[in-house]
Amino acid sequence: MRPAPRTFLIAPGAANCLTSLDPRSYPVPRFVILQHDHPTLHWDLMLETGGVLRTWRLAGPPSPGSAVAAEPLGDHRILYLDYEGPVSGNRGTVRRWDAGTYSGLTQQAEVTEFELVGGIVLGHCEISRHDGGRWQCVLAPPGTAKPPRTI
Repeated sequence: MRPAPRTFLIAPGAANCLTSLDPRSYPVPRFVILQHDHPTLHWDLMLETGGVLRTWRLAGPPSPGSAVAAEPLGDHRILYLDYEGPVSGNRGTVRRWDAGTYSGLTQQAEVTEFELVGGIVLGHCEISRHDGGRWQCVLAPPGTAKPPRTI
């Protein structure tokens, strides 16, 4: 079950690098990974889908072959694909860690899989829920088998 969408406002007057937000200007869906310093340092993995960003909070940046604790969050506004800067309500600052495109999105009850092609991240990504309700994100390099479930 996905959490309800959340509404966030970008802090007024924030310096940012917004570009075209028209999804028709991109032939394949995009992703972004934002480093976010609130309430503690984490990374937000966001996938463009259906006019919103499906989002997971990651305990660390995705790294090939390593399982990273993940938490599904509510959908975010599409403008975060191109935003860097302060988040309103004193919720810290976000900085783009990586961005690119993704393909092959498949979703089942407790597993979401896709291929990422970014400046840093490249490969098959699986976000899944395991016994005890814990979620994890595992990235496998391109051309390798699906990532193992380790948690």
